[in-house]
Amino acid sequence: MEALKAAISAGEHGSTSSLQPILACTKDQAPALRQTALSALTYLVDKGDSEALVALTIAAGTCRLDDADSCVRQAARALLATLAEKSQPSLIAALSAIATCSRTDAQLRQEAVEALSAMALRGDKTAVAAVTRSLECACLEVRREAVAALGDIAAYNDPEVIALLCDCCADPDPTVRSALAHASAIVAPRGDLDMVRALRTLLEDSHSEVRARALMALAAIAQPGDQQTLAAVSACAADPDERVRAAVSRASAMLEIPLPAARETDFHPPQPLPIEGVKSKKTALLRFSADMCVKSSCCAATCSPSSSSSLFVSLSSRIALKIGGAGATQSLAAIMQLEACVWRHPRARIGFIARNAAQQLSVEHGKRTPLEYLSTLALQQEHSTSEVSQSSAAAHLEHFGIHRAAAGLSIAELPRSELACLLLAAAFWPRPPQVLVLEEPTAWGFSDLPSSLLRHLVGNNNSNGNSNDNSNNNNNSNNNSSISSSSNRSFQGGVVLATESEELARSFADERWVLTHGLLQQDCC
Repeated sequence: MEALKAAISAGEHGSTSSLQPILACTKDQAPALRQTALSALTYLVDKGDSEALVALTIAAGTCRLDDADSCVRQAARALLATLAEKSQPSLIAALSAIATCSRTDAQLRQEAVEALSAMALRGDKTAVAAVTRSLECACLEVRREAVAALGDIAAYNDPEVIALLCDCCADPDPTVRSALAHASAIVAPRGDLDMVRALRTLLEDSHSEVRARALMALAAIAQPGDQQTLAAVSACAADPDERVRAAVSRASAMLEIPLPAARETDFHPPQPLPIEGVKSKKTALLRFSADMCVKSSCCAATCSPSSSSSLFVSLSSRIALKIGGAGATQSLAAIMQLEACVWRHPRARIGFIARNAAQQLSVEHGKRTPLEYLSTLALQQEHSTSEVSQSSAAAHLEHFGIHRAAAGLSIAELPRSELACLLLAAAFWPRPPQVLVLEEPTAWGFSDLPSSLLRHLVGNNNSNGNSNDNSNNNNNSNNNSSISSSSNRSFQGGVVLATESEELARSFADERWVLTHGLLQQDCC
C-alpha cells in the first residue's frame, strides 16, 4: 500500500513511469487493492492531460469491467467515464474491439457493450458498428445489451439499424425481443412500415412483457388511424395479463385520436422579460472567456490567449459555436459550469439543453407526463411549495405544439419530435430565458421540430439588420436598438447553437465561432 501511495504521488507530478506499480495493483488478488488502484488512476486521469497517461489507463479500465467484485467493476466504470471526457475516440475504439472480439469472454463483451451504450455519442459509427456485430453473439445477455444499446446510440431513422431491429423480432430469447420493442420506439420514425409490421408480429408473442412493450412501441411509431394496427391492438383487449390490457388502452387512445396537425399559429415561444438596467438588445448577457485554455485546463499549455477573442451573447445574438481540437471531448455543459470561463449577467436567465438531454429526460422522468414534469421543474427552480396550475402548464406546452392529448401521455411514450418540443418547453419554463444555449441540437431531435417552430425560435429577431454583437468587442455597446417586441413572433432572446452541423450553422447563425485548443476565434469563412 505504501508503494501505491508513492506511485500516486509521483503520478501527480506527471511521471508516467510511476504508473506501472498502480497498473500492477489493478491485477492484484485483493479486491480492495484493485479498487483503490482503479480509483487512483481515475484521480490521475482527471487531473492530468497526458496522452500517454490516457493510453496506459484505457487497458486497465476495460480489463476490469468483468471483475468478480462489484466494487471493482464500479471503479472500472468510473475510470472509463473519466477517460471518455479526455479521449473519447480512443476509448470507444478500445471498447469496440472488446465488444466485437469473438474470443473475448461473454461477460466482458456484455460490459463493453453496456459501456458503449453509456459513453458513445448518438450516431458514433465505430460504436454502432461494434454493437451491431454483437447481435451475432451466441450469448443472450450480449445480444440483449446490444439491442438496448442501439436504442441509445444509433442515429435516428438509420435504415440499417431499423432493418436489424426488425430481424431481432425472431430472436429466441424474450428479453431480447422486449429490448427490441423499446429500442424501436426511439430509433424508428413514425410511420415506418417495416418496423410497424415487425412489431405487430410481437403482439402474438408468448411473453406478456414483450406484448406490452410492443403495444407501446406501436403507439409511438404507427400512424394514428392506421386501421390494420388498430385492429391488431384491439385484438389484445382480452389478454389475460393486466399490463397488456393497460397497454392496449393507452395505445388505442394514441392511435384512434390523431393529434391535431401543427398549424403556423400553434408556435409562438413566450418572450423573455426585460432586465432592469439593460437598455439595448446589444448589451452582453453572457460572455465566454477568450483564454479558456488557461482557465479550464482543457488543452495544451502552449496555446496563446492573445490569438483569441471573447464571445459576447446578447438578446439579438444568433451564434453557432463549434468545439474542436483538444476541447472536442469536453461538453459545453461542463464549460458552462466554470465561472472562470463563462460570465453571466446576474439578472439574466440562461436556458440550456445538453446534447444528452432527451436520453436523460426519458430515463429520469419517463413515467411522468409532460404536465407532471413541468410541475416538478417549476417547484425545483422556484423553490416553491405551491402547486403549479395544470391549466397554465398545459397552455405553455401548447405554445410548443404539444397538445392536450399528448400532454397526458407518459414521456416515455412521446414520439421523438414531441420529446424535442418538450425539451424546449422546459427550457422556457417557468420563465422564458433571455439567452437560449443548445448543445449539439441534432443529438436530441432539433431537426425533427416543426419548421414553423424552428423559424420562430431561431430565426433572426433583429429588425434593424445585422445582429453581430462581437464585431464591436464591447459588452456595453452604444447601439440604441429597442428591446421592445418586434412585429413578428420570433423569439426575442439570444440563441447559441453549439453544433458540428454546417447546415444548422448556415441556416440559423449570424455569427460562427470555433473553440479549438481552448481558444475562441470567430470563423469568418
